[in-house]
Amino acid sequence: MCASRRIVATRGEIYDQKYRPIVQNVPAHNLYLTSGKIRNLQSLSRFSGALFFGTLKMN
Repeated sequence: MCASRRIVATRGEIYDQKYRPIVQNVPAHNLYLTSGKIRNLQSLSRFSGALFFGTLKMN
């Protein structure tokens, strides 16, 4: 079983001299794996697929 938790990292918007937004915040994900600790490839595949394709519910 994989444990997960959401970490909110909000950032401020950046504007130009005329107060037009010049930076857009876009959600991103990173997944780091330690190959020696992977015991069930099928579970890992389901978890990562759900995480990256939107079907995983995170707290």
